[in-house]
Amino acid sequence: MRLLARNSTRFGRVADTDMANLSFSGDSRNDVEISQFSYQFRPMKKLQVFISTEGGSFTSFANSLNSPISSSAIGHISNFSDQSAIYDLSGGVGAGIEYRFSDRVSLSLGYMAGDKPNNPQQGIAGGEYGAIAQLTLRPIDKLSLGLTYIRAYNSLDTGKGSEFANDPFDGAANTANAYGIQTSYRFNQRTTLSGWVGLIDAESQSSENKGDKAKILTWAATLGLNDIGGEGNLLGLVIGQPPKVIETDVDERKDPNTALHFEAFYRYRINDNMYITPGFYVIINPEHNANNDAIYVGTIRKTFLF
Repeated sequence: MRLLARNSTRFGRVADTDMANLSFSGDSRNDVEISQFSYQFRPMKKLQVFISTEGGSFTSFANSLNSPISSSAIGHISNFSDQSAIYDLSGGVGAGIEYRFSDRVSLSLGYMAGDKPNNPQQGIAGGEYGAIAQLTLRPIDKLSLGLTYIRAYNSLDTGKGSEFANDPFDGAANTANAYGIQTSYRFNQRTTLSGWVGLIDAESQSSENKGDKAKILTWAATLGLNDIGGEGNLLGLVIGQPPKVIETDVDERKDPNTALHFEAFYRYRINDNMYITPGFYVIINPEHNANNDAIYVGTIRKTFLF
């Protein structure tokens, strides 16, 4: 069970784009909330089972291959850079498994039904949902590769892309097939290069846009350098493209240009329980519109682990 209280402004509301959000932003007015309630167990050596009734995610049982920078507590600082946006197509209540055929091959399967599947007429299958299948391969010791497919309904708003990418059909019900390739190469104990490409193929299911289609693309490359300047420290670098509508039948909701995200942070380890992380990122052409000024975000995060 994870308890969370926060009062941080969501920069997306200030800058008018989700691309500006920090990884830890949100405001509960300092009230303590249950942000995750889940259970994991291993009924056999090769099989791990994950069950969530609140705050679950696909990456709880499917590896995003973005280590070591994927932690929002002691890793990346922006909301964009933790993992491919296709993993955010659903989350909340659901279950998943990871089966390891060997040290080099594993298969993850799961189903998530959103955060509030409490309508008895819908249950966990009648409202927002997402289903995932991911094959993770390690052909050699230093290289990992993930091949991901996600089928989703009414959950295109990943909170990472442009307004059009989050809602390509102007509020209409939608379905989506998402395809992802994730990879990570560990050169040595200190250096890991990772990256992803994600494509979301969406279709409108209601309103005057019924039957219209849209393609949404995102990609990134990340570099993690461990123990720079001391044991436990981490230098992280990120470059990528937030989700962008690259093709659509709704011409007025196609992103005209391309935004780029550049990020750098340095996690300094004070001791095993305390870290300080200054970081900075810039979004060029936010909302994939060259008429918009660049957005600059700087932060210093203090983390206590206990």
